[in-house]
Amino acid sequence: MFKVSTYEVSMLKDVFASIAKIVEEGIIKIEKEKGLVFSAADKAMVSVVRVNILPTVFEEFEGEDTEVGINVDEFASLLKRGTKRDKLTLTLERNRLNIILENGAYRKFELPTLTITESELPNIDQLEPNFKAKAEIKSDVFKQILDDAKQVGDEIEIYTDGNSLKFGCTGELSSVEVVLTREREGLLGLEVSEPSRARYAIDYLSALARVTKVADIAILQWATDFPIKITFRETDRIIFEFVVAPRTIE
Repeated sequence: MFKVSTYEVSMLKDVFASIAKIVEEGIIKIEKEKGLVFSAADKAMVSVVRVNILPTVFEEFEGEDTEVGINVDEFASLLKRGTKRDKLTLTLERNRLNIILENGAYRKFELPTLTITESELPNIDQLEPNFKAKAEIKSDVFKQILDDAKQVGDEIEIYTDGNSLKFGCTGELSSVEVVLTREREGLLGLEVSEPSRARYAIDYLSALARVTKVADIAILQWATDFPIKITFRETDRIIFEFVVAPRTIE
């Protein structure tokens, strides 16, 4: 049993609307020290997502540490019923997750829980020692890059030699290249231990579009033909981590 409440309905709507484009099911963990932690992987195991809504976001945080499985699309759809003026409360009763929205009225939605264990999900922390490049860019710049690439093709190449950060996409009729350098405002930081180049499916990355609303900076970590980890972090509010496997040339 637990009860958590927040007025950050808009943030949760944006986060789970993005997640619902990628995964079908996931795990919500309520932990007093961490807040609300959501973890999931898509069925093909191409991507893994982990989101930590920090305790400072919640007005109320009661009950014991709990872990429940949910249908992500249904949960996101119910969150859409909320407005920025609503108070959102989540409670767990008899294997059902209650989503309560309060403002001019009291509205209660019930969502059946699913049996999923965290052990079924890949451990994204194990990737950390293998990353060879790390870039910090403005979230709105990253969104624009993905939007541009999506108009051209279905995969994006990300490359750095330590001097600049390049994004490229080639389609049947056109191509696009975006170059960020340290002299430009869009690139906030670049750390490279060796040149890194990899390609990723745009559909997975572009699903993050709404997450760019909740954090100003996107942190990219990758290596040649290796998964990319994208982190959106907003102090005292949210840590959103997303890992996507690379596309390789057969």
